[in-house]
Amino acid sequence: MVVTGMMMVLVLVITPDFHQRLSTGFYSRHYDPTYSQFVMQSLDNPGVFLAEVSEDVEEEEEEVVAEEGRSPVKREAIGNYNNYSVPAPSNIEYVRVLLDYGRPQHQPWGGQGSGCGGLRVGFARRLSLPRTALASFPGSGNTWLRYLLQGATGLFTGSVYIDRELAAKGFYGENEVPECGCTIVVKTNGYCLSGLPPDSGKRLRDVAKFQGRGVLLLRNPYDTLIAYRNYLSAGHLGVAPPAAFRGPDWAKFVRTQMEVWQGYAEDWITKSKSVLVVHYEHLLQDPRRELIRLLRFLRLKLEHRRLHCVLANLNGVFRRATPHNTVTDSRELYFFMSQ
Repeated sequence: MVVTGMMMVLVLVITPDFHQRLSTGFYSRHYDPTYSQFVMQSLDNPGVFLAEVSEDVEEEEEEVVAEEGRSPVKREAIGNYNNYSVPAPSNIEYVRVLLDYGRPQHQPWGGQGSGCGGLRVGFARRLSLPRTALASFPGSGNTWLRYLLQGATGLFTGSVYIDRELAAKGFYGENEVPECGCTIVVKTNGYCLSGLPPDSGKRLRDVAKFQGRGVLLLRNPYDTLIAYRNYLSAGHLGVAPPAAFRGPDWAKFVRTQMEVWQGYAEDWITKSKSVLVVHYEHLLQDPRRELIRLLRFLRLKLEHRRLHCVLANLNGVFRRATPHNTVTDSRELYFFMSQ
């Protein structure tokens, strides 16, 4: 005890402003954000980058968001994202991304050659990104698009739900609250899981949570309802048995869910303030073009190495492969509605 006390006195004598430096994070690990390039590859953390960081950025203490008492649908909180962008030379305001190097990262293509194995996906600092929805009806390809976005941006995507299976496969944003401001988009299915609300106030609640800003992923409703049925029956990668697409139960499922699909799409298209509509079919046909559209909407500079690696690894781990011995023609499945 005597030795410890003497050491503390010595530190205070040598460094009179020790308490001030400690409280302001002086002795914490410091990363100099004064870089002028659009994208900076970190030598210590390959694949993690800073996007358009200005020289007058001041280090601020991170706001810690409480995470206790979670439920399958995460709680909501109010965040202030007014100061998240800086001007870019081309009159486009690119989002300023400050990476949180103290949090877990993921290598989506670990061990691969061609320069992709070292690329990583990480979290931005809390409350440093605008809150943007990735809205879709279940079965529209939301998880696949999240995989593509994470690879193309180097930033995790979040969710208003908690899916442990996704989290175990590298979607670490599943473990984060949706209002953290540390993920590039946040998955939401809105009222699609519970049915079409009777009044407009409840219908627009999902749009309001994201201040009317989001990406709306639309897929042909014929294929969407089949994919959703597969998920409900067999999980992310499974395929429902043929009996799931026959009889009165299937017919009821189609009629009720089609109304929800239409209503949810109309609400985001007509009532949002800023929305980018992405068609799943277009994403299949030309993923490069659609990802560039997404990066522009999210105001992130294109990083060609990442885009190349995404296009070379399109499928990911959660894109369902339909077996050849099942009925795959959507129109044929809908023919069985009355049987």
